[in-house]
Amino acid sequence: MAEFFFAFDDKLQSFDFGGQLASDDEAALYNAVVASLFTDGRARIDDRLPGEPRNGPAPAEIERDRRGWHADPRLGSRRWEVDREKQVEQVRAAIEMYDREALQWLIDDKVCSRIDVAASFPAPGVVLSAIVLYRPAVPALTFRFQYLWQSLGGFHAVQ
Repeated sequence: MAEFFFAFDDKLQSFDFGGQLASDDEAALYNAVVASLFTDGRARIDDRLPGEPRNGPAPAEIERDRRGWHADPRLGSRRWEVDREKQVEQVRAAIEMYDREALQWLIDDKVCSRIDVAASFPAPGVVLSAIVLYRPAVPALTFRFQYLWQSLGGFHAVQ
């Protein structure tokens, strides 16, 4: 029996258990990619967080919630840091960088030999991320995620 995976329901705007992917391996990798990309990773000490001024130090009264999981700051993605940014090339490049960082553990743990990441802005308020996982001795696996800016909803997987 294939492992269940988390699927996004566009109508309900929530996650639920999806059907089945081609194999347990693909379902497990899909879950790992979703968890890595769409949970908040810990911001670095010098990162400018949403709501902080662009120039100069943050005022002392602003609480610097760097998010992430305190037990392992390597988990998750820093893409939440650009939720309030405009759709410009610098932000698209940052999303790709954050995605690569979030998925690096798959290479470090030798689950994948290489990972390609491409982000684009197909419509206002939308980021399309294509993730290609190269694994030893099996065909590459591609996942595409359409991410809506946080104020617009969430994300869902696309075919």
